[in-house]
Amino acid sequence: MLNRVLLLAFAVAAIVAVAPAKLLSQQDKWTRLHTAEVDPKAAAVTIEIPENSERVRALQIAVTRGPVALSRLQVTYANGQVHFENRTYALQSGERTNEIDAREEARGIQSIELAFQTTEPATQRAEIEIWGLVPPAKSAARNVAVKPKYVEVPVFYGTTRKREKDRPKGERMLATFSGELSTELTLGRSIVTVPIERNVGTIPRPDTNLLVTRIAFRNEDPNRDFTIAAIDVMPKDQFIAEMKRQSAVSNRYKGQALVFVHGYNVSFDDAIFRTAQIAHDILFDGPVILFSWPSRGGTWDYIHDINTAKGSREGLRTLLETLSSDTDLNAINLIAHSMGNDPVIEVLREEAEFASRSGKTNEFKLNEIVLAAPDVSRSVFEQFAPRLVKLAKGGVTLFASSNDRAMNASKRIASGLERAGDVPKSGIVIVPGVESIDVSEANTEFFSTNHSTFAIREHLVTDLRFLFERTKNKHPPDLRYAVYRSAGSEKKPWWRYKGGN
Repeated sequence: MLNRVLLLAFAVAAIVAVAPAKLLSQQDKWTRLHTAEVDPKAAAVTIEIPENSERVRALQIAVTRGPVALSRLQVTYANGQVHFENRTYALQSGERTNEIDAREEARGIQSIELAFQTTEPATQRAEIEIWGLVPPAKSAARNVAVKPKYVEVPVFYGTTRKREKDRPKGERMLATFSGELSTELTLGRSIVTVPIERNVGTIPRPDTNLLVTRIAFRNEDPNRDFTIAAIDVMPKDQFIAEMKRQSAVSNRYKGQALVFVHGYNVSFDDAIFRTAQIAHDILFDGPVILFSWPSRGGTWDYIHDINTAKGSREGLRTLLETLSSDTDLNAINLIAHSMGNDPVIEVLREEAEFASRSGKTNEFKLNEIVLAAPDVSRSVFEQFAPRLVKLAKGGVTLFASSNDRAMNASKRIASGLERAGDVPKSGIVIVPGVESIDVSEANTEFFSTNHSTFAIREHLVTDLRFLFERTKNKHPPDLRYAVYRSAGSEKKPWWRYKGGN
């Protein structure tokens, strides 16, 4: 305990306060980009910005004839990035908003979508102006040639966590969720900034977790770190509509979605980061959805997490039903890590039993199912896993490891009961129809907030991309990727990761 206190004291003493750099230059000038007449009685309006408009570093919305009450705005940039805010702007004639989405780099604007509050009846159409902060001509020309240092990755989510008071981030408000169980499923979307210059599979952040607290050593920088630009809660109809928009512009994974279910000791924000990292690194351009159950994100909260994972089963079922029934998706890829396998396996077991009784199959439109280090009883897994195989149009892949720290801790807490994600001396779990891969050399903690080596991360990222792409010869594992070696026997095959460094 003394060592932990000393470590914490050292970390606190090492913090260096970094003053935020001044973002906007005095040489920048506000320029009117567009004028539009709008109907404040309408639910929403989309304003297209002329293609020859100047690139800007920030925006303002001015009202020249009002009043106008905005409840939401979304800015779509020419490079594909999206910024949106759920906040109220009540503007009279002659008033304007503060700076919106101020950035270091200048970007062209494609369109702005505005949603109006209609609590008070409007008697006339309103007129608004879109203003942009334009850098000096020399700076603007330089910005055209320089590639952005980060990209924005949208991550949809469904969560059974209790919602807390929204937290501010600049002029935005981020929805916040605790580690306690809610009685309902909350839907929404987040925007994660991912720096371009980083190692594949990594999630650089300016802070670190010291068991008893999280310490920040500098201000976060989207050019260096994963950051959360937005977390918004959405009603079901808006959630579905936004997913359809994402699906419509996808190309590489046309008609597909990716669902990630995190494991033990993971906060909501960390789960958002991991989902964005996986999606970005495998170039997944379809809708990406996190199912986040109420893990407290603490090392000593294992028992709590077990109970809340089990209590989130119906929430996961509701999310999968929404994705498969209310959207235009035709294939859903599912990744479950560690304790997140509990709700996944139980929901899919029930679905398989229902399908067997009714004569129907694949009601969830499942394509590939990836079970990474399942923190469930090995005997339970062996009993129920064969039923899941019929639900997967593609296949079921199990990643297990002999050196996963979470698996070792789980085994101790379970009085030595073997876990499906472990590889004991007796060997990896083998179930007909499930492709079991021993990735002890790679370590399944890749899917959590812990770290492994760069080369190993890159191999697992590449394999996920091979697995989800609609190509032939994806199964068995050694056929799609040379880092796997076939092992076992013809009746009981399994595979081993032998990628090396």
